[in-house]
Amino acid sequence: MWSGSLKSAFLLLSLATGCMNIRTVELNGSSASSLISSCGTPVITGEGSVANPYLILNSSHLECMKNAPSGAEFRLDADLDLTGFKFTPIVGFKGNFDGNNHSISNLRYLRATQDSAGFFSEINASSSIRNVTFVSPKIEAQNDVGVLAGKITGTGNGSKATVSGVTLVTPSVTGQNRVSILVGTADETSISNLVVDRAALVGVGNVGMITGISNAGLQVDRAQLHGVLSASYYFGGAVGGLTGGLLKNVGVYANLSVDANSIVLASAPNAQTDIGGIVGTVTSSAVQQFYFVGTINGTSTSYQSVGSIAGKSIGTTYLEGYGAARSMTIVADATKNVNGIIGNNVSGNAFTSLFYLYQALALPTITNTAGITQLTVANMSQVEAAFSTFDFTSTWSIANAPFRLPILSFQNQATPFLAAAYNPAPTGPITMTEPSDTTNGRMFASRSETAAFATQTITLSNFNTHTLRFKSISVAMGVSYSIDTASSCVTLMNTNSTLNAMVGMVPGMCQVVVRFLPRTDVSAELSDLLVVTYEYANSLDGLVEAKVGYKLDGFGTTVSGLIANQMVAFNSVASVTGSDSQSITLTNSGTESITIIGYEPESGFSSAFTANTSNCGTGTLAVGASCTISAIFSPGSSGSYTKTFTVKYAGAIHTEEKNAVITFSGTGF
Repeated sequence: MWSGSLKSAFLLLSLATGCMNIRTVELNGSSASSLISSCGTPVITGEGSVANPYLILNSSHLECMKNAPSGAEFRLDADLDLTGFKFTPIVGFKGNFDGNNHSISNLRYLRATQDSAGFFSEINASSSIRNVTFVSPKIEAQNDVGVLAGKITGTGNGSKATVSGVTLVTPSVTGQNRVSILVGTADETSISNLVVDRAALVGVGNVGMITGISNAGLQVDRAQLHGVLSASYYFGGAVGGLTGGLLKNVGVYANLSVDANSIVLASAPNAQTDIGGIVGTVTSSAVQQFYFVGTINGTSTSYQSVGSIAGKSIGTTYLEGYGAARSMTIVADATKNVNGIIGNNVSGNAFTSLFYLYQALALPTITNTAGITQLTVANMSQVEAAFSTFDFTSTWSIANAPFRLPILSFQNQATPFLAAAYNPAPTGPITMTEPSDTTNGRMFASRSETAAFATQTITLSNFNTHTLRFKSISVAMGVSYSIDTASSCVTLMNTNSTLNAMVGMVPGMCQVVVRFLPRTDVSAELSDLLVVTYEYANSLDGLVEAKVGYKLDGFGTTVSGLIANQMVAFNSVASVTGSDSQSITLTNSGTESITIIGYEPESGFSSAFTANTSNCGTGTLAVGASCTISAIFSPGSSGSYTKTFTVKYAGAIHTEEKNAVITFSGTGF
């Protein structure tokens, strides 16, 4: 064991050394973790044990969590606001993180071509994450994307990562495959007490608010989820694709917009299929005590396997739940497997105490299936009597007025997303009609980051029998897309005017003009979500709020970079006494201001070349602005010389670090 004096000496030695990774030190049969000496400012404190965890007090301490050894304990001891912080995902995390009921606000990571992106890049199956709130995070990446983590990897030996007490408020996430608000891929994971509030989620395949896909061992208990989502296949309000898992006590209030305009669909064999309010496609799993309230809207004739609970289901048991679709406007025929509860009820499924809330507004009905009951609004005058098989003692409760549907008893009725969410009466849809896709299935054609913005007009059609008022019209990420404030729908909102109800078969209509100007220095598919919040009034429901979303997609093409790479050739000079000077101009040719972070000369640079960067410094360079670096070539001996000098910078919007490489060459004689 440590003696007091030996332990003190060891800690002092650790503080005096340079930055090091956390290490586990074995001494006399016991272990102790060294301090992380210089990875944060001020130096992080703690020992990494349960009794004395490493304390995260500011944004720079997040670096200390990278490549932590298995079992290292971290605790967040202050609320963090990451506005302006150049965040990169925490990699190699095998420790445990206690948020200590603190919040992390304005997490931002925008890398459209990056995989495994989130607060953690990947979480090991032996780790635990608990008691933390993320406020307004924005994550843009490609595959395996989520606010908490890109992936949680299983071990196959029964060990599970645990995620508990995580809340995400107004999160925005975009990606391609395995995309989620929480974690892109989650294998061998136990999740409990999860709240997702007012989310915006965009993906293509394997998309859901808890996880995009789980191939084995996912267990979820107590999750309340609210969001506006857009994807194309294997798409669920909670989970996109689930195999061998358990979903229990899961409430979903969501608006699913089934996308038909993504370029990925051109080569996707499973395009626009397996779409459900709870889970897109599910095999050999259990779904218990759950509900879906919301909409599933799409207009493509190729959609298949759609249901308010699951799109496609094989060998799965369902117990105590209901689906209450406000609208399900899927173009369907007898071959499309569109059903009120399970779109494609393949085989081996079992249903106990399931209800489908139906109103004759072009919604699909259910087939005659044992264990599933279809209810109409007329059945709902007495909720407990209608849901007579539900356990209202320990599992379900009756929501306060004006709610009319059961909610799970653990839910806090003061949570914002519960407002007006649980009215059973479906409404006619608000649909969005885009112009013809410009090219390759995208709304916007490929566009350079330095070009003027392009526009497309989206028509909003009100198929309700009630007028409505717009409460907000916005894009979720707000990076590459914006809304023209002169749009007629925006004018209606700003003047507090109503959009006309449907008269006969003619809906009330207005337009939203969307602008696209890619702000990225990589060629990439760029997506966002147009979110429209509106309210309407009728005698049955009172004032009701609803949302609808529509996916925006285009392709951004790179130019030479905000600061271009350069070749600088010096004049030949006498090897001993000669020298030559050159001036290098750095110009911000992009569409966002940049900050010069620093300079990195190639090893041995100063032996022949010197550079004076004081004129450019490490400050901000506005769009179109320039600064100069003066450089001198003094060879010292004959021969040819070539060295590089790197300028490191980051954009104000896309904050990942970028490099401009200046190559110097000269000859001494």
